Amino acid sequence: DVIERQTGIPVTLAIIEVVVAQRAGIRALPVGLPGRVVVRVEGPDGPIVVDPFARGRELTEDECKQIVRDVYGRRNQWREHYLDPITPRQLIQRLLHNLKATYLQRGDEDRAGRMIELLLAMYPWDLDEIRDRGMLRERIGAYEDALHDLEHYVQYRIGARDIQTVTEAVRSLRRQTGYER
Repeated sequence: DVIERQTGIPVTLAIIEVVVAQRAGIRALPVGLPGRVVVRVEGPDGPIVVDPFARGRELTEDECKQIVRDVYGRRNQWREHYLDPITPRQLIQRLLHNLKATYLQRGDEDRAGRMIELLLAMYPWDLDEIRDRGMLRERIGAYEDALHDLEHYVQYRIGARDIQTVTEAVRSLRRQTGYER
């Protein structure tokens, strides 16, 4: 679909570029910069980083740093490991996160929920995904399941930035479900 439409998001374009390069005998690996997936191509003079989203343009380290700054501002300090290749599992996780966000923006709770379930199948103790599933379950009226997820989050993420908001959601759900303690 991405090839037919000649358009895509960075992660899907990176997947295609890596697969095509590898089939051509070129060692290429995905790199998960914060905010963008790019491709690291191993050449005879060392690795180069290319951006499939910019039609395969070669990126300098400074340009990679700028991509991160453009997404997160100066609050996200550059780390050398940002240029390390990511595993296939991490790449799939990035793709699922992108799909989840897209479905949530469209109001497609069913598909967003399926992406969360896939993410939790990969990482069962991802408390942020458990929280997101709980919030989604609350939105669709599955209050008891939502309560279970959100109580789990509150129990194990005591210092989270959103702990007060989630704790209030738990209180509200307890009242709604009759599990007030």
